[in-house]
Amino acid sequence: MMPLFVGTAGIGVNSRIKSHLKYGGKRVVEQHARAGAVVMVDESMTSNICMFCFLEMRLAHATVNGKSVKVHGAVECINPSCDSFKAGYT
Repeated sequence: MMPLFVGTAGIGVNSRIKSHLKYGGKRVVEQHARAGAVVMVDESMTSNICMFCFLEMRLAHATVNGKSVKVHGAVECINPSCDSFKAGYT
């Protein structure tokens, strides 16, 4: 079962502004937790964490004419023991 990554914005996690409106974040997390694993991460990290091993990912690189270039918009896991790394997912 795949985990669900939930951003912590809007649910008051580490919020210094206590009167800021927080719309239903905890309730949604509790509902999803009944069905499977829920991982709460910072909003900026939701697309930078591998869903298989929960470690940080890096920008994908490709070799073009013998040079390593970044693949725009693609990320890849750098953990050699991760299933996505072994399969070559980006």
